[in-house]
Amino acid sequence: MLDSLTLPTQQMRNYALKNDQARLSFPGVSGHTAPISEVKVTTVEGLQYLTQDIDFGATGINEVFQNVRYIVLTTIFSVPLDREFGIDASFVDKPSSRIPELIISQEVALKINLYEPRAKFRDLKLDGDMIAGYLRVTIVIDIDLSQPVASNIPTPISTAIVPTPSSPTYVYEKGTDGSLIPWIKGPEGPPGPAGKEGKPSYTTSRQEFIVPSVGQSVTIPVENAAWMTIGEMVWIAGAGTIGSTSAGILEVLDVDLDNGTVTLLNPPSSVGVGPPGPQGPPGATGPTGPPGAQGNPGTPGAAATVNAGTTATGSPGTNAQVTNVGTINAAIFNFTIPRGDVGATGATGSQGATGAQGATGAQGNPGTAATVGVGTTSTLAPGSTATVTNTGTSSAAVFNFDIPRGDVGATGSQGPTGATGSQGPIGATGTRGSQWYTGSGAPGTISGSLPGDMYLDTVSGSVYQLT
Repeated sequence: MLDSLTLPTQQMRNYALKNDQARLSFPGVSGHTAPISEVKVTTVEGLQYLTQDIDFGATGINEVFQNVRYIVLTTIFSVPLDREFGIDASFVDKPSSRIPELIISQEVALKINLYEPRAKFRDLKLDGDMIAGYLRVTIVIDIDLSQPVASNIPTPISTAIVPTPSSPTYVYEKGTDGSLIPWIKGPEGPPGPAGKEGKPSYTTSRQEFIVPSVGQSVTIPVENAAWMTIGEMVWIAGAGTIGSTSAGILEVLDVDLDNGTVTLLNPPSSVGVGPPGPQGPPGATGPTGPPGAQGNPGTPGAAATVNAGTTATGSPGTNAQVTNVGTINAAIFNFTIPRGDVGATGATGSQGATGAQGATGAQGNPGTAATVGVGTTSTLAPGSTATVTNTGTSSAAVFNFDIPRGDVGATGSQGPTGATGSQGPIGATGTRGSQWYTGSGAPGTISGSLPGDMYLDTVSGSVYQLT
């Protein structure tokens, strides 16, 4: 075995190999396996660890899954140099199913936290027949690969408090004798004060700019740069490569609050960036634009067709089958209809006279012929797959047909220009626009003038706006 004091992850795989080779047998008990017969590990999102074999090259999520599985499959005190590695199996002698569930939940949470801190215990489900000695455990975890790998020399733990998923109003303390002491959850406290209003985490540029090539930077003026920090990644449409229309990221190199500018770098593709944040609230609705021109009418789409192809006879007792050998818009169904069961044997004919040929017995009753009927017919959305379902039996088939509607046809050609409409009513008189007046010298009172009118002094060439 490899050095168990220097390679914690490899150490766990060696434990797993030992357990697989020994089939987790209890010493001195022939034919009995470990109390937990099967372990299934899954994440809160439903990602599962499917393989049952040891993967000595596992990394990342698969490594965490494998470590959790073999922590739970190992019985405590069975591993040399690390006697606390594994699960306390004392629950096998407990009188009720509730106590083993609590002990297993406590042990799984403790040992996962101790030996694989990248896995966060969330839930545990038990299944199987404990009386018959078969127990399946499903463990639900969260995975955080940013956490460090477990220490290779674990610290013994005699007391720890962990949540028990099946009893959310309690936490449990493991006593020195291995018993579980429930702690009743106290009443919920009052809500805390509201936090400070967060700063906006978005802005817009005050002028257009060209996204620089990868490795180059650009300085642009923005509406609000107070929330930006150097080294931060900002999500910008079309920032991956020059001319790109897909969303990407730029890195903040410098923030100049005095001038309201920010310098952004188009980073290499190797820079790790998380997904964009949640979409901000919608802006105010803009004014309604003028109605667009009437579009050209499209030509009607081709109607879907259904035709019968071949009809074959299947063996008695088999299922009726319908296969579409055409397309979703031009279906061709090949039918395979089972032959009816063989009829009952006819009655034996009467015994003939000695030496003479006996008369032929009466013909047996014919077998029941298979029947095929049509059930329902439904229309599906364009692009769906046509299906035929037999809701009857193999000898009395009733087919329900689901047939997709044809795709919408292409837009038709431009129709002729319509006739000129009649003259509309005369619109209301518009507001008087500004007027120009001329004269010699500065303007005085000008009859009929309005504020905003203009005056030209023809002597000096000066222009005045009247008030």
